[in-house]
Amino acid sequence: MDRKLLKTQAKEVLKKHYVKLLGFTFITVVLGLTFIGFGAKTSADTYTTSYYLSIFGLSFNVSPSGSMAILVAILTITSLVFGIAVSPVLNYGLQNAYKYASTDSLEGYDLFCGFRNNYKNIVIVNLLKGIFIALWTFVFIIPGIIKIYQWRYTNQILEEHPDWNYKQVLEASENMTHGHKSDLWVLDLSFIGWYFLFAVLDMLTIGLASYLLMPYVHQTDAEAYHWIKSLQEPEVIDVELVEEPEIIE
Repeated sequence: MDRKLLKTQAKEVLKKHYVKLLGFTFITVVLGLTFIGFGAKTSADTYTTSYYLSIFGLSFNVSPSGSMAILVAILTITSLVFGIAVSPVLNYGLQNAYKYASTDSLEGYDLFCGFRNNYKNIVIVNLLKGIFIALWTFVFIIPGIIKIYQWRYTNQILEEHPDWNYKQVLEASENMTHGHKSDLWVLDLSFIGWYFLFAVLDMLTIGLASYLLMPYVHQTDAEAYHWIKSLQEPEVIDVELVEEPEIIE
């Protein structure tokens, strides 16, 4: 895998589609940050506030049976539902947006297409994938990481084969990434310098700088997807049609 070439191709794509892809990424991430884990964060913030106020002799007790606990429970359940039924579909739309950008086919693309087309299958495949990865990670961390790379392109494959069930999609992704998992891992590591740089910039921009880097990372991954896919497809051999010579008796 030529990482330099993939990144060069990604930069060329972003010259034309950067603003649109940045908008798609921003929408997906913001919606995810707004709902996913919001209930848990509210609970943590509440009890943390109570702790620090107690240091100064102030009272801010929160009863688990009180209205605040009910609110936290509602928010937690809402976050769980959002994480299962909404967030994966947004990620599906985002990953395929970058895939289409690679082929300059992004015009008219709808980030929310997964909610109208093949919604049920998208949710089931991503839910089961998440459960399986969690189980593998629970057994040992390394197998969980391997599964993450094996099933890296399930959404792209699912978009191309909407009638496939989760077994077919996961197996296709495993076959596709066979022999390339270490390449993808090294590709991810190659962005570490960028992550450190933008982590510093985040401190100056209230966490907004990282959004500017995301399209570059995602588009490079999309280029890797197309490159790996091209290796899996059978070569097309052009055959010239040659007329048979006439037999003269």
